[in-house]
Amino acid sequence: MGYRAKNPSDKVLPKVRVTDTQLNSYKDASMRSEKTLSAWVRDTLDRGAKKK
Repeated sequence: MGYRAKNPSDKVLPKVRVTDTQLNSYKDASMRSEKTLSAWVRDTLDRGAKKK
């Protein structure tokens, strides 16, 4: 059998505009954490949401 996520994503966030510098910074951070950019963004947003 193939890969199955326990809680698959089924919603899309609106597009977010960033600068080239910001995008490169986010890509570098995701590579350092050995995650895809999407996974890194989700993890970062989840951590930020839990702080409140």
